Amino acid sequence: RIDKDIIQSFVSAALLSLALCSSFVFKQWLTIEPESRNPLTTVFRVLKFAAKHKHPVRRSAFVYCEPEKPSRIDLAKSKYGGPFTTEEVEDVKTCLRMIVVITSISATVVPAFTVLFSLNDAVLAEFSITGLSSCQQHLATNVVYKLGSCIVFSFPVYKAILYPLVKKWTPNTLKRIGVTHLLTVITSVILLATSTVWYTHNTSAVCMFASGNHFPLSVDRLWIKIPLQFLFMAFVFFLLTVTTEFICAQAPYNLRGLLFGLVWSVFLGSVSLGFVVYMAWKVGYQNKGADSPSCSVWFYLFTTVATTLGCVVWCGVAKRYKMRERDEPERYRT
Repeated sequence: RIDKDIIQSFVSAALLSLALCSSFVFKQWLTIEPESRNPLTTVFRVLKFAAKHKHPVRRSAFVYCEPEKPSRIDLAKSKYGGPFTTEEVEDVKTCLRMIVVITSISATVVPAFTVLFSLNDAVLAEFSITGLSSCQQHLATNVVYKLGSCIVFSFPVYKAILYPLVKKWTPNTLKRIGVTHLLTVITSVILLATSTVWYTHNTSAVCMFASGNHFPLSVDRLWIKIPLQFLFMAFVFFLLTVTTEFICAQAPYNLRGLLFGLVWSVFLGSVSLGFVVYMAWKVGYQNKGADSPSCSVWFYLFTTVATTLGCVVWCGVAKRYKMRERDEPERYRT
């Protein structure tokens, strides 16, 4: 029998070799971008200048008619006597705004992964397997992964065929990220409702984090686990794709690599923090003892409040976000 891990490793190596060979053979067909300077250097220099200057160095006569007072970071522009162009300063301002947007995503991703890590404990304690053979159970558990694959492969079809037709009614990227955050709230609410029903029917059961008699409901766990896993997979996939679209649309070209790295750092850091939160609850109830059947209710009440607050934080950040402006308004005629 051939090991699946060996096959996957071979396929990954073959695809990587194909990509490298294609890059070498078809080099004349590719667009080679010019080398740019380190983006962190520009960001650091602009912020350093803004920290040291409170007033313009040499103010241009054309800026006295401006209705608003320039911020300290705007003083780095050449029209206020700074050593940087307007585009360089605007790129730094856009980068700082996008950093706030990207880091605010963790407010929802952390409780979302906390829910994911607890999903297996909840379905094992609260629901049973009824009316399905072992073959049917194995087939049903693989359904969610096939649905996830359908999501991945249907995305190019959506972008190529459906998106041009519904483009007028499609909200912007920030609103679509907000819609994906609602999936985490829905997942937490569903688990809170099921945990409440289970607790009202089994007040003598033990905590879902402890081993013992759980007295599950006569509802097949797959009816709960598969839809919730599908919602979570859709949340992760669409969050990453829409965030990628947001960076490609708003980020300056030389800062895209930095912001893509920040996205993955925030995402993986949120996964780790979500696991820590889950283990803190689990270990806490295990040390407390098994006489807390309401632990699932309190746990999912916490995740519901956390995901809701994360959505509120995201709405506030998205509302205050200012789109990137490459050129300033012309004021010479004024």
